[in-house]
Amino acid sequence: TLAASRGRVREAPSLTADIAFVLTRGETAVILDADADWYRIGLPDGRIGWAHKRLFVKKTPAGELRDIRVEHKSPHEERIIFSLSGVLIPTIFSLPGESMQLVCDFPNTLPAAELEKTITVNSSLIRHIGVHKDPQPKTLVVLDLVSGKDYEADQYFFEDGFTYILMLHPVPAESRAAAE
Repeated sequence: TLAASRGRVREAPSLTADIAFVLTRGETAVILDADADWYRIGLPDGRIGWAHKRLFVKKTPAGELRDIRVEHKSPHEERIIFSLSGVLIPTIFSLPGESMQLVCDFPNTLPAAELEKTITVNSSLIRHIGVHKDPQPKTLVVLDLVSGKDYEADQYFFEDGFTYILMLHPVPAESRAAAE
């Protein structure tokens, strides 16, 4: 399976052949046959055609998420420490819904094979951490937080040792009331 950049897929392996369809960036294709610099490809939706090999990139992950551990600093602060293979800084966002979930999206990163897929924490702030491998490749780390609190997060990256730290602490009730 290869990932495509944007480009034309043809009826035959030639630049003068009719265009069968256009690939959009990120679409994936399976190679069915090859002819010199051309691939006969099939897409998940059933479309088939010939595409020049320049339209594809082999997706090799830039890094690896090696380990996650939680340090309980106090009932008001926890550190989630990510050990990485390089400079891999995630995008952080929360998921809407009834449960409180904070997501760390590590693009172009795969989890180490030995990394636990579910890490039970059961602390005053975090219930558990789930590690999800996405086909992009990317890794999503989902923190299931204790409901009924508002949270603040501070992020730090230490290039020496390739360590990313997410410090999580609840917003005090007085600060929440003042903000409303």
